[in-house]
Amino acid sequence: MNHYFGILPSLVSRLFTEQHGERFHDYVNKQRVQKSLEFLLSTDSKMDISAIASQVGYTSDATFRRLFKKYIGVAPSEYQANMWRI
Repeated sequence: MNHYFGILPSLVSRLFTEQHGERFHDYVNKQRVQKSLEFLLSTDSKMDISAIASQVGYTSDATFRRLFKKYIGVAPSEYQANMWRI
């Protein structure tokens, strides 16, 4: 049983879920996707989707693309293409 500061990870997880209404893992993924929007919306440069995935902490482009679509509703490339048309 691995725990830190004498607190079981399962207890921390349960308390986080109670306080935030979602699992820690889901919260982190939403924050990463939100951060990726900043890169996609940046007017300074049009970053590659793979580079954005890496910048926000994903080691797998496929995971990033799947979660982006889950939370935003469209693929990151589609979002980026539509943003640049405006």
